[in-house]
Amino acid sequence: MRFNVIHAITEYERAGASAVVIEDKTFPKVTSLVADGRQDLLRIEEFQGKIEAAITARPDADFLVIARTEALIASLGEAEALHRAHAYAEAGADMILIHSKRKTPCEIDFRARGPDRFRW
Repeated sequence: MRFNVIHAITEYERAGASAVVIEDKTFPKVTSLVADGRQDLLRIEEFQGKIEAAITARPDADFLVIARTEALIASLGEAEALHRAHAYAEAGADMILIHSKRKTPCEIDFRARGPDRFRW
């Protein structure tokens, strides 16, 4: 799988992209918007390996690697979403996207609440 990531990053960058978003869903991906769709996620360590491969493969440090977690989509809750976000940041992701189905920011706004708010 890491070879696929390395190949994809090289090709996206060669095509002129300045960033890539990779998500922690298993293959084949099922869209997050399908009701009762399969929302299986990769093991954290496996996804960290993909992030590390992407970071290593990019020839230009300005090319962003954005890690997207589907933990909220998979109904795993805030704690798991934050755990994954921290793990992906530790693996080198430039940005983290916590995906939610909600139409308001309430589900992802937990990161800004209280004295223990989400920090890097």
